Amino acid sequence: LENCRKLEVLKLDNKRIKAIENLSKCTRLTHLHLYRNQIMSVKGLEGLTELQYFDVGRNKIANVDYLAQPHIFPLINELLLYYNEITSFPAHFSKLFLKGLWLNGNKLQNFSIGWCPLLENLVISENQISSVEFSSPTQLLKTLDISFNGVKELDVLFRCLEKSKALKRLKFNDNPFDKGREGTFSNIIARLLPSITEINGQEVKEAVPLRAIKEAETSKCM
Repeated sequence: LENCRKLEVLKLDNKRIKAIENLSKCTRLTHLHLYRNQIMSVKGLEGLTELQYFDVGRNKIANVDYLAQPHIFPLINELLLYYNEITSFPAHFSKLFLKGLWLNGNKLQNFSIGWCPLLENLVISENQISSVEFSSPTQLLKTLDISFNGVKELDVLFRCLEKSKALKRLKFNDNPFDKGREGTFSNIIARLLPSITEINGQEVKEAVPLRAIKEAETSKCM
């Protein structure tokens, strides 16, 4: 592939590839698909400055610090890292044009992200995450999935939602803070976010009045 300088889209899904090699000279690549291989490292992609879409889901990657360097994928729109073995995500990760990030099915315990002001879709479900922090505004965020994690404090969720007024789809089910209270928080969130259309996979209908929620909570304690 060293001579394929005009190549823009490359699909190498399910090829049993173990290492990323000889791609740095494919400088016109905009889409790179490496789904379901045996890749352990994402290093070696310095020359792909025009890349906008990178799918390396279902591999064996444990460390993604390399991707946080400013000269790596400066134009990236969608980054798919789902179902790997990633244990931490660099808090200083900043990509100006990033719109979608998929990290579901990894081994993250905490999640922080740097300056990604255009982020619209964030999927970090099926990890062991207990805290979530954003360094950039989230006004454009439309999809947030933190389900199947270890979030114990409700404040973690509300900090995520504080400035996400454009949010349309939200999943937070199967976290410790929601145990035994299914539906309660959904109604509160539906009132706080007028643009929301789906919560935990369910279509949002008319929100239950807060008074009714409080009465329901009181009856549980009696």
